Amino acid sequence: MWGAAILLAALAAAYALTRPAPPSAAPRAAVALPAPTVFVPIASDGDDLSSGVQIQQLDHPAFQFGTGGATLTVWVRAHDGGAPLGGARVWLTLAPRAFAPASALVTDTADPHGRATIAHLAPGQYMLAAARPYNSGTSSAPSTPGSTPGRAGGVARATRPQTDNSQTIPYALSSRPLTVGTADTVAVSLVLRPLATATAPAPVNGRRGAARNAIVVELNGVYADTWLDDHTIDAPVVRGLAARGAVATQVWADYGWPLIDDTVLATGGYPSWRLFDPWPRLVPWGEQDGIDQATWYGQDGVPGVGADDFWGQDSVFDVARRSGLATGWLGADARRPAHLNRAALTVAGTLGPSAGWEAALATTLARLAREQHGFLLYIDLAPPPAPRGEQETSPAAVGGRYQQLVSLYDAFVGVLERQLTLRGLTGATALLLTAGEAQAGQTDAANYYGSGPLGRGSSLHVPLILAGPGIARGQRWDHPVDADAVAPTVTALLGLPPPAGARAPALPLILATARPR
Repeated sequence: MWGAAILLAALAAAYALTRPAPPSAAPRAAVALPAPTVFVPIASDGDDLSSGVQIQQLDHPAFQFGTGGATLTVWVRAHDGGAPLGGARVWLTLAPRAFAPASALVTDTADPHGRATIAHLAPGQYMLAAARPYNSGTSSAPSTPGSTPGRAGGVARATRPQTDNSQTIPYALSSRPLTVGTADTVAVSLVLRPLATATAPAPVNGRRGAARNAIVVELNGVYADTWLDDHTIDAPVVRGLAARGAVATQVWADYGWPLIDDTVLATGGYPSWRLFDPWPRLVPWGEQDGIDQATWYGQDGVPGVGADDFWGQDSVFDVARRSGLATGWLGADARRPAHLNRAALTVAGTLGPSAGWEAALATTLARLAREQHGFLLYIDLAPPPAPRGEQETSPAAVGGRYQQLVSLYDAFVGVLERQLTLRGLTGATALLLTAGEAQAGQTDAANYYGSGPLGRGSSLHVPLILAGPGIARGQRWDHPVDADAVAPTVTALLGLPPPAGARAPALPLILATARPR
């Protein structure tokens, strides 16, 4: 008997979004605007957390019996020596299907012997994955009242304290397809490679990169078209940076929500073992992309699924730490990179109200500037929340919240440049301005600048502006490219390899020839 059925709630209501006409006092002759469009909201264009788009709400997945079925034993080992990895998280899910919601997960946590067990499985094709997060030397599995070992949403038993010497080292994601038949037991092994930690390793000898340091700034909530083409909105600092640097004019986000797109920017791809991956098929505006937001935002606080989960992907932070660079992250607390390996961060700080941004930046740069072998700093800016019940305003609203946000970001980039000059870092530091989400809130202004050459909509059109050492000044990349290329471009500037699993190469035409350091 099936333990539970899958309940899918889908939003299928179409509505018209009419772009507000710009005020007569500020004609927009510089930007060609299309006629208003009608579209069906997709998960990246609607309020996922309240609409229930493609969310699986269930206690146990339909591939798990109440009793009987096969029992899966997973042995998790370290690649460096074969030691058992107690505390590793193990996930089992149905293999992703094209344009279908993600299947529920069954999770377990490996015991001190590196053993995890998942029971009552139906025959079928699965994906098995494991990773081990950083911890302080002891570990116990999360517990959900009333659950059973190897059931979806958590693990009932708490493992004993871990004593293996590798316990303070995080281990990267490993996954594999798995076929479960009618046999009573199935036993498999997964071997994990270590990720980076904040403990500084020896620097890479002969690192060849034009930039000693790199700073990535996400300017979330502002369309690429505003920075690049809409001169009715002032942005002198960012446009000055673009004029003396390089610009990729056709960079497109994968999804349109920060947890997913921030992961892509830092790693070069999200975990396709878990989700249907439309890349490189770009989904046009209004089409369902089949990516289930519950995978990222969580389901009613159930452990092992959602926003607090650690996927174990290799990121630009891991690459930098393995090479001896310091790493830092600044951003709103809600935007912390929960799915990434936080142990690879030398410095992590929270950006509160915008009035405190400059002080937080100065403190972080002062810390990183002392590092002998260079640094990578990632700054994740987000729009201040709108007053309750108030929508974000259109880019055409003179003095509205959108234009205020553009001015705020432009001023911040100016402060960043001044801080670099004061600390003598300008000539050694590459700047990259991008975004994980470009939409101006869930308003009538969404898709304001039209659908673009790919038909994906301007809410997914993100900027990529680069300046500094290693950047080919005056170069423009006008070919469509996914945001997966950002992470490899960052590491290439530093003379480092891309994150393991990155799906796109660096953008070569905007990179100057690397010189020996």
